[in-house]
Amino acid sequence: MKTDTAPQTSEAPAETQPALSIVIPVYQNELNLADTCQALSGALDALPPDFAAEFIFVNDGSTDNSYAELMKIQSQSRRPVTVVDLWRNFGQMAALFAGYRAARGQTVVTISADLQDPPELILEMVKAWQRGEKLVLAVRVDREESWFRKWTSWVFYAAMRKFAIATMPIGGFDYFLMDRQLLDMMLSINERNIFLQGQVLWPGIKPFEIPYMRRPRLKGKSQWKLSRKIGYFLDGFTALRAGCKGFDRPL
Repeated sequence: MKTDTAPQTSEAPAETQPALSIVIPVYQNELNLADTCQALSGALDALPPDFAAEFIFVNDGSTDNSYAELMKIQSQSRRPVTVVDLWRNFGQMAALFAGYRAARGQTVVTISADLQDPPELILEMVKAWQRGEKLVLAVRVDREESWFRKWTSWVFYAAMRKFAIATMPIGGFDYFLMDRQLLDMMLSINERNIFLQGQVLWPGIKPFEIPYMRRPRLKGKSQWKLSRKIGYFLDGFTALRAGCKGFDRPL
C-alpha cells in the first residue's frame, strides 16, 4: 500500500556504490520513457566501463501508463534502475527529493524525462566533476519553443534574479550535476517550500556552466503550466527571503 511518507520503491539488486546516479522525475511521460532510457544509456556508454551508474525514476502519481513503462525499463536495463512510485501527484520538487533520497551515487545528475535536454552533456558534466567541480549546470542559451513559452520562462528567471537570487543564470537551469557533499547538505534542510535552483546556488559554490540549446518536446505535452511556475516562484521567493537554514557550513 502506498502512503504519503513511505512511497513504494522498486529497487535494482544492490551493488557497490555507483559513481553516478541519474534522477528523472516522471509525470504523464509514457510516450517518452523508452526513448529517454535508450538515449541516456547511449550517453553513459561513452563513459569508462568502470564508471558505474544507476537510474532513479520517480513516478509522481502519473495516471497514464508511465509506471508500467518504468517496470519494463527496470526489467530490461543493463544498469541498475530504481523506481520510486508516489501514490499521488506531489509536484516535481517533491518527486526530485524523493529521488535524491534514493540515490546512492557519489554524484547526482538531474534531468527531465522528455528529452528536451541532451543526455550527451552528461559526459561533459562528469569530466568537469572529475576535475574537481562540485556543481555543474547545463545552462539554456535558447529554446526551440514557441515565443510565448520563451517569454514566460524569461520573465520567470528574470524575476528570480531580481527578487530572489542574483546568481541565477538568465536562461535558468533544470539539468545539472551536483557532488554528493552538496546533495547531502540539501537533504539535511527541513524546508517545506522547496525552490531547488535556489537551494543549489545558495551555498555560494561557483558553478561550472555548459551552454546548450533546449530542444522542442517531440512527444506528449508539458505539465509545467504558467500557474505552476508562478506558484513555484512564490514558494521559492518565500524560502530564500527567509534564508536556507543549514547552509552555514562550508563545503
